[in-house]
Amino acid sequence: MLATSLLLGTTGCDANPGAPEASAPVDTSDCTPRAPNAADQAGEADPRVLRGVVHAPFGKLAAYQPAHAPALPARSPFPDWLVGTAEAAPLDTERTVPEATVHLYKIDARGARTGENIAETTSDYGGNWCIRLPEGVSPGPGLMVEARAADGATRLRRSVVAPFAGDTFVGTEALTRLLQANNVDFLRISTETYINMESIADTRMDLLDPVVLTPQTNVEDAVEQIRSRLATDPRLLEKIEKTPKTK
Repeated sequence: MLATSLLLGTTGCDANPGAPEASAPVDTSDCTPRAPNAADQAGEADPRVLRGVVHAPFGKLAAYQPAHAPALPARSPFPDWLVGTAEAAPLDTERTVPEATVHLYKIDARGARTGENIAETTSDYGGNWCIRLPEGVSPGPGLMVEARAADGATRLRRSVVAPFAGDTFVGTEALTRLLQANNVDFLRISTETYINMESIADTRMDLLDPVVLTPQTNVEDAVEQIRSRLATDPRLLEKIEKTPKTK
């Protein structure tokens, strides 16, 4: 019954886009949309439940930014590696996106979507979402999560290589595009190699060549800015060169 409902486009875990003063998202029998590290602390970690957070520049998953973007809320004072998130991490100017549509689907060797959604849900007021995997579907580079803007014009993708690796932001979309442009075979690349490439990309964006976004930077410009920098990283290019390629 659960697998059937997922294939029809429901998730079995309700996101709650309610007012920020609510104490917690709505809980259901399947999963509660919490940040991955919060789920671990609450004892809710489940290898069949994908969890993630939607991020975008200034919290706006849109093709453009207003001339005067709102002031940024404070981020956690702790570095991302202390929080226990996945290898990749959002930029300082990226914030969580509420009520974003999140799609989960399989991709072919070139990274293109195949078939219908495996599942679809909506991020809650904190940008969190969760999806319980149906039988026969497992994390790996061939499983893609996509956060899409309401107008459908902007998307941020990421290969889901582990239940905790579902966060999406401009860096994950930039890496996805770079791998596609270099004909990387998403169905033959190993999970370990993919995670390593995410780590290299994260180091390049945050430490070696920090990316700074302004309130006027839209999502598309941010993605292309990051992709162009990743395309010149010698460590990442070496990894890409050694990966299986599509014909």
